[in-house]
Amino acid sequence: METLAVDMLNLVVLADIGSVLSSVWNILLVALGLGLVIFFHELGHFAVAKWCDVHVERFSIGFGPILWSRQRGETEYALSAIPFGGYVKMLGQDDMDASQMADENIAQNPRSYSAKKVWQRMAIISAGVIMNIITAFLFFSTAFLLGVMDAPPIIGGMVAGSPAWEHGLKQGDKITHINGEKMSTFSDISMTTALSTGDLVVKGVGVDGKPFEKTITPDASGSTRSIGIENTVGLEVATPIEEGRPVAFPGLPAAACDPPLEPGDTIISLDGIKLTDYAHMKRLMQERLDKTIEFELQRRAGDDGKPGPNVKTKVEAAEFRSFGFAMAIGPIAGIQLGSPAASCDPPLKVGDVIQSVNGRSLGDDLDPMQLNVYLASLSGQDKEVEIKVKRQVEGKADGEVTVNLKPKNIPWGTMPIRTNKPMAAPAIGVAYFVSTHVAKVRAGSEAEMAGIEKGDKIVKIELIRQSDQKDVFKEPNEAVELEPKDDEKTDPVNWAVAYIQSQKVPQRKVTFHIKRGDKTFAKSVEQFEAEQGFYLPFRGFQTMTELQERKATGFGEALAMGIDSTWKNVLQIYLTLRSLATGRISAKELHGPIGIAKVGYRVASQGVSQLLLFLGFLSVNLAVLNFLPIPVLDGGHMVFLTYEAVAGKKPSEKVLIAAQYVGLILILGLMIFVVGQDFMRLAS
Repeated sequence: METLAVDMLNLVVLADIGSVLSSVWNILLVALGLGLVIFFHELGHFAVAKWCDVHVERFSIGFGPILWSRQRGETEYALSAIPFGGYVKMLGQDDMDASQMADENIAQNPRSYSAKKVWQRMAIISAGVIMNIITAFLFFSTAFLLGVMDAPPIIGGMVAGSPAWEHGLKQGDKITHINGEKMSTFSDISMTTALSTGDLVVKGVGVDGKPFEKTITPDASGSTRSIGIENTVGLEVATPIEEGRPVAFPGLPAAACDPPLEPGDTIISLDGIKLTDYAHMKRLMQERLDKTIEFELQRRAGDDGKPGPNVKTKVEAAEFRSFGFAMAIGPIAGIQLGSPAASCDPPLKVGDVIQSVNGRSLGDDLDPMQLNVYLASLSGQDKEVEIKVKRQVEGKADGEVTVNLKPKNIPWGTMPIRTNKPMAAPAIGVAYFVSTHVAKVRAGSEAEMAGIEKGDKIVKIELIRQSDQKDVFKEPNEAVELEPKDDEKTDPVNWAVAYIQSQKVPQRKVTFHIKRGDKTFAKSVEQFEAEQGFYLPFRGFQTMTELQERKATGFGEALAMGIDSTWKNVLQIYLTLRSLATGRISAKELHGPIGIAKVGYRVASQGVSQLLLFLGFLSVNLAVLNFLPIPVLDGGHMVFLTYEAVAGKKPSEKVLIAAQYVGLILILGLMIFVVGQDFMRLAS
């Protein structure tokens, strides 16, 4: 019996799960699609078994108790109760009874599976996988004939200190080639980088319209090799992912504009300047951090398909809310090539800790969070800025080094800030960490009255929702952990992550979890003052991911695109499995049948072509995972057949039975785990 048993196709579905759609039509489309993926896999086994004149006793879609069956000739065709799988039961091949494969009496029957030559049995076993590769190719090709939506190969943001940042790539740059290979989508960039083994020759067109070419060494410290870029978003105001959530973040300027922003609005101009893309809008917003800006919006088209009206709305500026204390600055983690920090004499170095800027000490006189704002304000002057740093010298005590340089007027607000990653001061071209230790508490502040003291270490903050009003975070008590676990080998945790997170929900009070000596305790602050002159780089709304249509111009191009997508998906699954094996991806990221169904609902709502891409992805998953060398799966059978071909004899019955038990226990354990993960997500 050739068992599919879900084949762990769910092991690598790592998509971000959306809300379940209730449309009956979408449910039917997903059910039909998943059924086709399983059907074609089993059809491959069935067809080749018949071609090799093997007696096929049963062809079942699903496994477990039989709900419906009909006899046609010598074969029973059945639908079984558990839909996530299927099997072809052949005489002499039963995964539930491994002794059949070693039974000499059954082998005497010329129409039994075990009586066939090794190459014939290999053909039968591999036929399901081959069929899934073929159907994946057909799914992909058909999708490209219809047209699919993908993220373009445009940089939407860069992590400070990343290879892309160090080499001066910018938001809005378009990457066209890597190592001579054309980049059609953002996922092409991610995949090519992840599969690379050396330096990358990156070519593209800059946001200024000029071509560029850079040789970049990817960062291999994460789950895959990366250059530290993120895909871009567009100019369409995002629809909340959950019903009842506001379009604009409560307490931030966009929530107070009149007329209000609506889901699906397209931003077409800012202060009368026609926008070309998101990077253009972001640059204009950065130039006007302290000013009210006016957006011109085009409302979403109505049911009749006609474009909505154009409206104008003003969004005010807002200052950061102050915690009443400043943190100590951490070490420099990266320096941009050709930047003021790299060009000064002597140049700044990774590991330096900035002590002061023009006599203002970091942490005491100048909050490290405001370092770039202060540096940018000093740009355009004839006089150089004096920066003193503490530098570690091997074999010697730390010494102080003074450098002089001229900053540039470059804002920092376009840089995403990530846990365990530094923040940027692009005005001089450095990336640096902000410590989790309090350097100064402002006299008379709420923090001082709450009992927070200089030297305290903040290990966690909780953002406490004080009403039933929903905001950007799902959890009523959103927590940001700032102390890595003892077994985690990570970079220093950056205070900037918690600081920025708190600014997105200004209506929430903050509870600080503090470590002071051997004691750990919590202090809460509810009232916050504004940081005078330190303006938020965001106004409190989000836009949708930018997508481009990829559509084949003809049948031949669709086939070529289908082959390319099939191969890239095979590589993607390989990378995911490798990352799971090395621990770079947690097993908690895996999704089971419920997760697959929910993703299916979401993609089905986006159109037939997107559903076909999803089914193609599942087909490739099924093919690759089912060919892993695990007993009970096709790959396990191929291992035994390869042994037989080399040794000239079949494995013993004891070995086969033991292997089958191990395989079944492993598969059952994995199934229980991923289904359990699904239910835990539903309950959270």
